Amino acid sequence: MRKLLIGKQVKFRVEYAVASIGREFGQVYVGDDNASLESVANGWAKVRQGGGDQASNHEELVAAEAAAQAAGIGLWTKDPTEMALSVRHPPTSFDPNSLLPAMKGRPMPCIVEAVLNGAALRVQLMTDGADTRHATCTVFLAGVQAPAMKTKSQNQSQNQAAANGDAAAAAASIDEPKPEPFAREAKHFTEVRLLNRDVLIVPEGTDKYNNLFCTIRAPDGGDVAELLTQNGLVKVVDWSLAMMTAGAATLRAAEKAAKLARRCMWRSYVAPPPNPNSLIGKNFLGTVVEVASGDSIVIADSDTGAERRVTMSSIRAPKMGNERRGIKPEPWAHEAKEFLRTRCVGKRVKVSMEYQRKIPTQGDGPEIVLDMGTVLLPTDQLKGEDTNNGVTELNVAEMLVLRGLASVVRHRNDDEDRSLRYDDLMQAEQRAIKGKKGVQNKDKPAPVHHVNDISQNANKSKQFLPFLQRAGTSHAIVDYVLSGHRLKLSVPKEGALISFAIAGVRCPQRDEPGAAEALRFVRHRCAQRDCEIDVEVRFFLFSS
Repeated sequence: MRKLLIGKQVKFRVEYAVASIGREFGQVYVGDDNASLESVANGWAKVRQGGGDQASNHEELVAAEAAAQAAGIGLWTKDPTEMALSVRHPPTSFDPNSLLPAMKGRPMPCIVEAVLNGAALRVQLMTDGADTRHATCTVFLAGVQAPAMKTKSQNQSQNQAAANGDAAAAAASIDEPKPEPFAREAKHFTEVRLLNRDVLIVPEGTDKYNNLFCTIRAPDGGDVAELLTQNGLVKVVDWSLAMMTAGAATLRAAEKAAKLARRCMWRSYVAPPPNPNSLIGKNFLGTVVEVASGDSIVIADSDTGAERRVTMSSIRAPKMGNERRGIKPEPWAHEAKEFLRTRCVGKRVKVSMEYQRKIPTQGDGPEIVLDMGTVLLPTDQLKGEDTNNGVTELNVAEMLVLRGLASVVRHRNDDEDRSLRYDDLMQAEQRAIKGKKGVQNKDKPAPVHHVNDISQNANKSKQFLPFLQRAGTSHAIVDYVLSGHRLKLSVPKEGALISFAIAGVRCPQRDEPGAAEALRFVRHRCAQRDCEIDVEVRFFLFSS
């Protein structure tokens, strides 16, 4: 009956009614096919015997029943195998989350048994697996949230009435549901397209309550969440959008169009005024000169040569702290900065500027303005694991989040400035959480780094000198360029931070002609690079 009637245009004729039960009886036709006759002829129903009123085609139904009985089909079969197969045995225990390991991102056939609200359905799985076939579970549309059919205040009023022993008040509150605005419209929209239909669900993920979120394809192939969003019947939510393997950008575009058209839920929507802090379109190419922190880098513009500090949009890396003020680095801060240093310093990058963020300062000082953008690193400059995914350029912020070296900022509202690749960042964070990477692993402590800064201590410098002289050529990292010939170096093997002067040369000092050019030259070629050093004579103590 489901396959014959659902979604079809039908004709019906009421033949009689039974007033005592308030029900009407009649004939239903799909084209020229009589639904009741088809059911009886296939052995799926029996003809009602006795009683008063009868169908106008009663004799035809009786003849069809006799033919089905003679043929031994349907419920008239004597074959024990067919009889056993005709009864469905859903699994006694079924965990919807068990679908994710093997079926995430893969379509599964099912039948929609009920629509709970516009974005929540109860489905029956039609897979071949013995442990899942005919299992029933509740699924939610990934990426969107529909208005609730019953508000939270109603549930509270029912619970309060029941607690007070007022059964009548509790029953009245149940009989008079007050759905949120457009909840009924959203539910109806989903019902007419999916109820009792064969659909494909694509498991995407679960939330902290173990609810299963899926992408659902309608019988005509359309994405149900996208259709609901286009009509303004649901809103896009970041927390489940991050679970989706594909289609997040499409949902955001659909919601934006629904807002501008003021459809349904967005009937009172007012577009925000143009953002004076927007930097969209102000893109440039450059070379990374310095990594300031785990989410901020300094880039030399290829056109102008000017150095520009860019903070990566919509992410937050652990803060480096301030040793002079006694502020210790946050866990994983060193790893985040070192990751950027090894991947980006000296590399060509493409920068897409997006917005500015103003940070107030303590006291009467001026507020700090950060230029936020997305930094793309061409993979032709990389080696190893970063080049295995076949793409031509990588989002540096996504690389950090994926390794658990930064977290994604939760923006306060949909219209707040954010990265143009925000959904990719959210998906990367979900993968980091699942893999328990870096800051997403609450069980594993971060590595501890001890650095002996002897660059400001003459006695320590003299004591350390023999070690470097005996070592000969040593590996070091240029931590900071003080002037054209003076550097501050980190010697990882010794765990020391030292001041170092290039032997045999002297560059102009800070206020002398040519000092800026010398500093720029060395800075662009040496800052935060790996190098080899030979200590020839003795340590000099330089002050910055």
